[in-house]
Amino acid sequence: MPIPHVRFGLQLRNADALRLVAGPGAETWLQVFAGVMGLKDQGKTSWPAIHFFQGGEEKADVGTTTLKRLERAAEKELPATGWVPREARLLRVWSHADRKDLLCELAKVDSPEEKAIQMRNAGHVVHQQALPGGGVFFHAALVRKGPKAVLIAGPSGLGKSTCVRRLPEPWVALCDDSALVVKDRTGTYWAHPFPTWSELQNGVYEKIWEVQAAVPLGAVFFLYKAEGDRALPVGQSRVLYLVFRMMQVLNRNMSPYRDRHERMETHKVLFDNALHLARAAPGFSLGVSRTGRFWEEMEKVIDF
Repeated sequence: MPIPHVRFGLQLRNADALRLVAGPGAETWLQVFAGVMGLKDQGKTSWPAIHFFQGGEEKADVGTTTLKRLERAAEKELPATGWVPREARLLRVWSHADRKDLLCELAKVDSPEEKAIQMRNAGHVVHQQALPGGGVFFHAALVRKGPKAVLIAGPSGLGKSTCVRRLPEPWVALCDDSALVVKDRTGTYWAHPFPTWSELQNGVYEKIWEVQAAVPLGAVFFLYKAEGDRALPVGQSRVLYLVFRMMQVLNRNMSPYRDRHERMETHKVLFDNALHLARAAPGFSLGVSRTGRFWEEMEKVIDF
């Protein structure tokens, strides 16, 4: 009995769209991955796709049999040669100079912790697909009050999740780890919440982050620990620097550059995306104390 096609659609507010398609051995994995992100079945074969499949071969090529099975799952023809691999932790991503489609080869994992890391890195592949359209990936919490949302950005361990837990109603936390920001045709920036993959390390996948439920971005707050709570405006040049540096680090960690030329070309894209965001979204430094009411400082500088 043939395995039914497993495929999901992901559409961003800038009109970019992707299909996530399960190839050989990846059907159950993709159902879990897409389910956590609240994605639905999508049959539009015209959308660029990320084709997931279970790896196993050590050599750096994609076999003819694997490609044929991927074609059947994707319902589209794929080039037989010309795929170039890029190594990442627990997966390998194959790109082609003439196609927007990607092949994502999943390594065999033996623990829920490794599976969560693998899914996090697969999520990074989705983020990178948004870069050509002006996307900005934030290591940040995304929180909303009324119709407007803000990002609380900062490196791991600084207290983003703690801030989210302290927020009172009517504040709503949409995510506390990462968000993808894109710009629509009117120039409005929208933030898409992404899962906190570390919460899945126990092997339970009950929580859902509605990735396609984007919210308009009102501001970016750059978190730091302080004795007292305060939010102060940050100039455009400082916002540009902070966002660009963050994107450099995240992009390098997601997928190491193949060579110097690729690094330079990617940095141009990252800088341009950060520049446009810095011009459009106000930035603030946010000092947060252990017991203060930092959200009141946010409310003083942003009209919610």
